[in-house]
Amino acid sequence: MDRLAIELAEIAIAALPAEPEPWRPGEPAPAALQSVLGRWWSEGAEFVFSWREGKLQAELPQARRTQPPAVFEEIEEDLFRTVSGRERGERLRLVRDDAGTVVRMYWATYPFTRAPEVFGAD
Repeated sequence: MDRLAIELAEIAIAALPAEPEPWRPGEPAPAALQSVLGRWWSEGAEFVFSWREGKLQAELPQARRTQPPAVFEEIEEDLFRTVSGRERGERLRLVRDDAGTVVRMYWATYPFTRAPEVFGAD
C-alpha cells in the first residue's frame, strides 16, 4: 500500500507544470510609447497595453491566464503590426495630440480610447 502511494505521488509530481520564471524588471518602454501604456477600451472591453521583453503587448485582463498577449512590432513611426496573439497580422495605429501624447489608437480598425465609450461614437 505504501509503495502504491509513493508511485502515485511520483506520477503526480511528474505531471505538474514547471515553476514559472520569477518576474524580473525589464527595460522601460521607449519615451515615445510611454503614453500608450496602461488601460484602454474598445467596444466596452478593457485592454491593458504594456512593455515586456522589449515589445509592446496588449491583453484582456480577464483572459490573462487563458490567452497569450498580443505582441506588436513597429512598422514605422506610430504604426505597428500584431505579430502574435489576438488579431495577429492586424495593424495598430497611434494617434497623438499636439503635445505628442497618444490619445487614441486603432487596432484592426477598431477605435481604442482611454475611457469606455458607446460603440459607434467615433
